Amino acid sequence: MGRLAEPSCFRIPIVLTPLMVAACGRSGTTALMSLLTADPRVCCDRVYPYEHRYLTYFAKLAVLLERQDPTVRVTGKQLYDFGDAGFGSYPWDRAVAGLLGDPAPAPGAMAKRWLRSLWDVFGQHVAEAAPGAAFYAEKVPAWLPPVVRECFDSLTLYLFRDPRDIYLSANAFMRKRGRPGFDRLPADTDRDYARTLAHGFLNYFENYFMDRYRDDHMVVRYEELVQQPDHLAARLEQRLQLHLRWDAPGSWLEMHRTSSDLARSVDRWQREPLPEGVAGFLETYLRAEMAHLGYAPGAARRQDPLPSLEFRSGALDLGRAPCSADGQVDLQPDAAEARVTGGDFWMILPLPSFDAGAVREIWVSLKGAVGDSCSVYWRGDAGDFSEERCLRLPYRGAQHWQVLRFRVAQHPLWTGSIAGLRLDPFNETGPPMRPVSARSGFIRWLRLVE
Repeated sequence: MGRLAEPSCFRIPIVLTPLMVAACGRSGTTALMSLLTADPRVCCDRVYPYEHRYLTYFAKLAVLLERQDPTVRVTGKQLYDFGDAGFGSYPWDRAVAGLLGDPAPAPGAMAKRWLRSLWDVFGQHVAEAAPGAAFYAEKVPAWLPPVVRECFDSLTLYLFRDPRDIYLSANAFMRKRGRPGFDRLPADTDRDYARTLAHGFLNYFENYFMDRYRDDHMVVRYEELVQQPDHLAARLEQRLQLHLRWDAPGSWLEMHRTSSDLARSVDRWQREPLPEGVAGFLETYLRAEMAHLGYAPGAARRQDPLPSLEFRSGALDLGRAPCSADGQVDLQPDAAEARVTGGDFWMILPLPSFDAGAVREIWVSLKGAVGDSCSVYWRGDAGDFSEERCLRLPYRGAQHWQVLRFRVAQHPLWTGSIAGLRLDPFNETGPPMRPVSARSGFIRWLRLVE
């Protein structure tokens, strides 16, 4: 049988248009969901904190049905056991062509088909329970919008809040509940959590920034949501033809808020002290993103940023970033396209020497349905790159932007002077999943993080 092609006319008319709220926790997602559901034509489970994620569930199921991953496959025994609820990729190796044809269809083609069918069935079910429903609202992870918009019409609402206020709000909410949350671990220091929060913020920002010229998204700032709800409602009404009014927040507000009133939740970092070094860290490593969103720096002394690389035309000299023979890099205005032609693609990065003790992590922003691992290698003043001085992360190739977080300070050989750094993106540890000529990924930047 031939490969499963994606028919150009394959588009199931859907009952529900997704409205996807993409944002970090404590950014106003619950308030925005409350506003969206003021119109009965917008459906979701109206249960605080609006986190019954049907769309994410169906999309993850569709992705698993396409994914070929031996580490998360459901076994034949599990399939036979009616009582077993485990699930994952197909239990057999699709490397041998069978009923599903070519094991290497265009990336995402199978997932699109599954998601369209699943969402159509779900939409018909909702239509029976809620006649007149036309939209569906959900808080979503950063990876979901690129999957959904390839299947049917949707709108992504990228919601942003000053990260200094997010930090204060998240910690206050954790104290209120008496337990950690929002990705803060019990052993984390304040600086550790600032690092985690900044990383999560960047995962959403990177996807927004590279979507900024699309017409199927809107940017919402927390400050507009809280201080100008009627203005925001008017923007949404004009776009969606909905009747939205947030006259009185629901009973959830009292248990959800951490400031005395909504007005004081804005710019709270100017009134409440942040832990030592946190403001400086956030303003250093989110400097460009905060400026883009209109968040001004404070009086805190910001750190001198460590060296970083922007992979775009005019900002990187490719002559100083030699690549292996298994690929090439072409610079574009916002990112670099890496065309991988073999099994060992790498780039030696044009960075000055630096002290390992000054760098705890390395962050890389990239995307592409290419490979299954990404690595960083380093060398000292003497010697060459080696497997002993390497940190490798599993990489799920996809069409959303991901900020990989290499925690190099946890490696026992991350010491002394780092004289050279090498990036090995988009490599495959097993047989190629697609023809070599079809493999292409993108890199936006690399940052050394204190």
